[in-house]
Amino acid sequence: PHTLIIRSIVFFVFGIVGVQLWQGLLRNRCFLQLNTTNISDYALFEDFQLPAFYIPHDKDSFICSHPQSNGMTKCSDIPKLRIGNMTCELDLHTFSEQLSKNPNKPINGCVNWNQYYTFCNVSDTNPYSDSISFDNVGLAWIAIFQIISQESWVNIMYYIQDVHSFWVWIYFVCLILVGSFFLINLCLVVIATQFSETKKRETERMLNEQKRFKHSSSTLLIDEHNSCWADTITYLEYLWKYAYKRIHSSWINYRQKHAS
Repeated sequence: PHTLIIRSIVFFVFGIVGVQLWQGLLRNRCFLQLNTTNISDYALFEDFQLPAFYIPHDKDSFICSHPQSNGMTKCSDIPKLRIGNMTCELDLHTFSEQLSKNPNKPINGCVNWNQYYTFCNVSDTNPYSDSISFDNVGLAWIAIFQIISQESWVNIMYYIQDVHSFWVWIYFVCLILVGSFFLINLCLVVIATQFSETKKRETERMLNEQKRFKHSSSTLLIDEHNSCWADTITYLEYLWKYAYKRIHSSWINYRQKHAS
């Protein structure tokens, strides 16, 4: 019970700190911000199916920080769009002008749509399929448990650094030291101690049972020995009485014969 209380306190303290610092921040995404009124061919823009916010191809999420915040990642850090081996360099205005001048001529290049994801705002999703966040204490406990288990905790720290500050590593290092090394080792010590005590109790119980069994066996042997002697004496008494009756009867018959 004391170990459970200590673990609950650690989870509660680190959960409260995480919620106070990063509530809702892991939902930040770079949204598409495009002034379509300046586009000569708006129908062309409508032909492209673009997501509402930037989604990278090489990782789960691209989390941004607001320009006035101290986060390490801004929407301006989004890399240029790549299609196969080609890096897209054109903007939509240049692409539209070239297409309008000569619709039948192939355009050398492609539109870098990533340059238009410039508005950092709150979305409705968190990283890892909306499973990791500090939006409330319950979700924070899930993230803390994953950090303590040291399963992909570095990625969570990188996301928080992207959106908040480089110095969040202090929180994660403290959580690893307290959670992974102290709490887990404490649980292992408690389990080992309980196992040792249980083993000791079972050993003592087995020894006591063996002593009782030996005592019962000795008593049984003594009882059997006494019972054997009692049966022998009883049988000898029976033989003596039988012989006495026979001798007495023969003596009486003998005297009667001689008297006559």
